[in-house]
Amino acid sequence: MTCIQEKEKKEYLNQIDVCEKFVKVLLLKKYCFDYNKLPFDHNLNRIVYEQYIQSLLPRFFRIFQVEYNSYLEVNSSGNYEEFVNSIIKDNYLDAFCDEMKYLDKLIKQRTKYFISFMKEIEENSTSFLCEKKIKIKNIILFNGDSHNFGKFVVELICTDSNSYIYKPRSGDIDLKFQKFIRQFIPNYYYYVYSGENYSIHEKILAKQSVKSIKQVEDFYYNIGVFAGLFYCLSTTDMHFENVIVNEEVPFLIDIESLANGLLSTGNAISSIPYSSLNSMLFPFHCTEKFLNLSITNGKGGEVNDFYFEDKKLEITSDGTIDFVSQKISFSDQKNRIFLNNMLVEPYDYYQYIEEGYKHFISYVDNNKDSFVSTITSILEEEKVRVIVKPTYIYGKFLSILDYPYYLMNQNHFELILEKNLSKKNQEIKIIEKEELLEGDIPFFFTTLKSTNIFSNKGKVVKDYFKLSIYSNLLNRIETTLNKKDIYNELENIRTALLISAIKDRHEFYEPPYFTSIVETTNLKEWYKNFMNSFTYGEDSSITRYLPVSNGKDNFLHIPLTVSLYNYAPNLLYYVYSDENYDSEAIKNILKTMIKFKTHELNDSGGIHGLAGFLYLLMQLHEITKDSWYYDEIIKQIEDISVSKYDDLNNFDFLSGKSGLILAFSNVLLKYRGTTEKVKNLTALTQSIVQDTIDYVENNNYFSLGAGLGHGLSGIILALSRFSKVENVDRKLISQLVDYEDSYFSEEYGNYLDTRNNSYDSYFFCYGLPGIILSRIEAESIGAVERNYVQNLVNILINKVLDEGLALDNTLCHGWFGIQDILLIASENGYLTKEQYQEIKKGHKVIFQENELNYFNKCSHIFLGNGGRKYLKLREEISIPSLLNLSYL
Repeated sequence: MTCIQEKEKKEYLNQIDVCEKFVKVLLLKKYCFDYNKLPFDHNLNRIVYEQYIQSLLPRFFRIFQVEYNSYLEVNSSGNYEEFVNSIIKDNYLDAFCDEMKYLDKLIKQRTKYFISFMKEIEENSTSFLCEKKIKIKNIILFNGDSHNFGKFVVELICTDSNSYIYKPRSGDIDLKFQKFIRQFIPNYYYYVYSGENYSIHEKILAKQSVKSIKQVEDFYYNIGVFAGLFYCLSTTDMHFENVIVNEEVPFLIDIESLANGLLSTGNAISSIPYSSLNSMLFPFHCTEKFLNLSITNGKGGEVNDFYFEDKKLEITSDGTIDFVSQKISFSDQKNRIFLNNMLVEPYDYYQYIEEGYKHFISYVDNNKDSFVSTITSILEEEKVRVIVKPTYIYGKFLSILDYPYYLMNQNHFELILEKNLSKKNQEIKIIEKEELLEGDIPFFFTTLKSTNIFSNKGKVVKDYFKLSIYSNLLNRIETTLNKKDIYNELENIRTALLISAIKDRHEFYEPPYFTSIVETTNLKEWYKNFMNSFTYGEDSSITRYLPVSNGKDNFLHIPLTVSLYNYAPNLLYYVYSDENYDSEAIKNILKTMIKFKTHELNDSGGIHGLAGFLYLLMQLHEITKDSWYYDEIIKQIEDISVSKYDDLNNFDFLSGKSGLILAFSNVLLKYRGTTEKVKNLTALTQSIVQDTIDYVENNNYFSLGAGLGHGLSGIILALSRFSKVENVDRKLISQLVDYEDSYFSEEYGNYLDTRNNSYDSYFFCYGLPGIILSRIEAESIGAVERNYVQNLVNILINKVLDEGLALDNTLCHGWFGIQDILLIASENGYLTKEQYQEIKKGHKVIFQENELNYFNKCSHIFLGNGGRKYLKLREEISIPSLLNLSYL
């Protein structure tokens, strides 16, 4: 069958229903077991058995899909009845099981675990049922992930018309936690029956709609209390499913990960345990997944993610069977509060979160010994879960088992796990692999005073934490409850909620500033305020997080990293602005940058990663004459590998190899003649340059558009700068200029922006302004004529003076970027300083309200107010331009 006519589609869709029923029959025929082996009464056994069989169906549907589609390739008539008859025979089932050896093993193993777990539930619940004088009326399985030999959370519906949640762990921690938290939230109580290795919890009913503003205020005050607690304990994994709103009380229903030790790792995201953001109480990343996972901001919405996928069989236009991913609605989330049936925006009640947070922190600060004693009593005999990887990552691996190839042979699945699991810690990898192969989500735990983590099977990973939960708790309450730390943490929370408010309200919302740092026109004071917004810990950590963004849908909270695009250059300009700068503070932050510099390809190319760091160090060395900066430069490049960036297949200026060439060329021009210690960087830069030349000589640049940030001009600027280090064929550079000029329109006086096929982008990153920078550099080595560059500069001046431009107040795609480029042009003799000043006064710029307008007030360099301060400093004391990585 090659095409299904519309009149046949209904009949064929009915065949899919037959398929689902048939697969179930096939499954029962081979893998059924006598449900009387289950420990409940006859009716409950049947209910439980049906749910278990239903849970196995999706895997078999996928196999059936492959089998049927393979059959169609051989039998184009697509006789469905013949196909069914061919596989219903016993010899097919035998051959099937022989081919799907791993599936056969997995199902038999999971069935054994399942029967054992059901017997455990029946035995453990007996005393609870006797105490309550009730019986189990119904059982709902598979609430949550499977751990520890196929155990999971189960809902028990009983004859008292109530539901109870069976958990395969002790409930002692819940009982002790409730008693403690009632000091702050008096109504915090729900029934828990606790056994040695199990517990049965009252199912908390969600009451999300309230009538009183006071109830909303109290709710967010209570959220603030939890934020303070989570900050002290370095809590993790408190996502939306772990809280239920009951009017003004947010009940936490899973506190396995209530506390955390201090990790030894140090990239930007793993540093978030220093903040309550790591708990997922607030979103630190503005994507659908993270917004919907956080407690305060997860809400009804649609998410399409591998971990939340539902599969549905459908017929394709050519007659084959396929699976379509269905978006799952989170409309039943129980973590948000409604006022008069209107969803409440958490940011509007930030002041109450702040009050609750300050109240809790004040309590801890005034009762440190008592608080430590209480937390010790809650946790000292408990297994505290450690989130080595987010559960959805493990879920991704298990979802691979939907595909028949990986069910044929266990080695196929093992190969995937071997390649993609933890590369840095083999002990963790062994545990993860073992548990995933059994179909379970890996589970790790620690104890109060241990730096090790453990598996449920008794395996140990030594010194996973730098500090145990107990030591980390002592350290935090002794060193991080000062006024500055608390201010910074509240700023983290406020910014996280603001991110979500902007996401929710889009263009109908005029949000406040991202930063509450006091604005001032005095440069020295402004940079000092910026510096004072950070806290420096004993281990050189920073407790202040900053928002970064490439647009409304891409926000992230990070510490101050080495990226020249974000906040780091403010350190450099602080030194320029204040002769009494704090040298130790600068070095302390730079040490933190080293710690957070991940060197991953997605954030280490261009003007990020090592290139950005070397630029900062080189400039600071030249300004201060302090040898510490030079020593750090040498330390960073001495052990560098020539193949470091071989896998970076990006030639952009902002994020690829062009930016690397430019930054590395600066270091070589500055230091190669004075020391042999830069030889590794020389070899690395030569290698990247050759990769770039090979790329353009193979005409791959035809796929690049015009522009400095992400187009051909980035390569032109980089190769022109490197030609001052070593000879580069000027004809090749001229060829690239000629090709990029094919995008130029005399009518519009601009280069085509191929992203939207328009000539409206007069930006640093795209369009004429940024391209002028590459032409000035190319002219300096004789690759283009000066008159040609002068003409481009004149076109830009005319656009600014005569026609006017609609721009924002940013360096990257706004007026400040054009202003700096014209300043560079004046420094290179393409206009006088007087002309530059006249252009500033007479420009025609319409400041537009774009999607990043709310971001312009923060201290971000390329997208925020940091760009305005930088430009003012450039004009006042002639510091080198950041836009083309000029240097002293």
